[in-house]
Amino acid sequence: MKLFNNDYKWLGEKVLSAKPYDIAVIGGNEIAVSLPPEKKIQIYQVRENDCLVISTIQTGAKCWGVAYANKKFAICCYSQPPCIKLMSQDGRELKVVCKEPDGNDLFSFPDYIAMDKSAKNLYVTDRYKRSVIAVTTTGEKRWEFLDESLLKNPKGIAVLGTRVYVAGCKSHNILLMTTDGDVIGNIVSDGISNPHKIALHTDGDHLMLTQYQSSLVDVEKNMIKVFTVY
Repeated sequence: MKLFNNDYKWLGEKVLSAKPYDIAVIGGNEIAVSLPPEKKIQIYQVRENDCLVISTIQTGAKCWGVAYANKKFAICCYSQPPCIKLMSQDGRELKVVCKEPDGNDLFSFPDYIAMDKSAKNLYVTDRYKRSVIAVTTTGEKRWEFLDESLLKNPKGIAVLGTRVYVAGCKSHNILLMTTDGDVIGNIVSDGISNPHKIALHTDGDHLMLTQYQSSLVDVEKNMIKVFTVY
């Protein structure tokens, strides 16, 4: 895990016990990192040029995307059935979101996740369904978006206010949607390849993204791109 300052200058790095997948800001100087092989979320305190482990949350399943809001975590778990686990900061399981009212699975492989500030709505990209799924934290499905002409193989996702930003890994774009599931359009479609994780500045004026695909040259794999959002 690498640490940069606000000017994107490298400050330091931390070697982790397993391959990390996602990262979420808790607040202040604390972050959460998902470690799928170890089925846990690691909580770190960010220091001047280092990160210190302060607690661990055991998820009981391989955990992928992680989001944080209103003192709770939403965690994508590839379990049986695939689910979103809502957990407290001290590791208590508050709720599991996995089934529709008719008994069908909500998810096939929940990948990345975003949660609004109220912690009432979740926005999830599904690796196998290749769709974006919006559900409430009580488990009610609001909408599902699948249109590979606009968004192919959705990965990273972020929400700010009434806007949802989604990375299309195979469509090589960042698609802007509303929290009601309506498409606004591409905000980034040039100069990126296979975008994965995205992060949005809290004031919404900068978007960061990582890229990954085995076919990418090494310099592209190891690059974070920053865009100004208008």
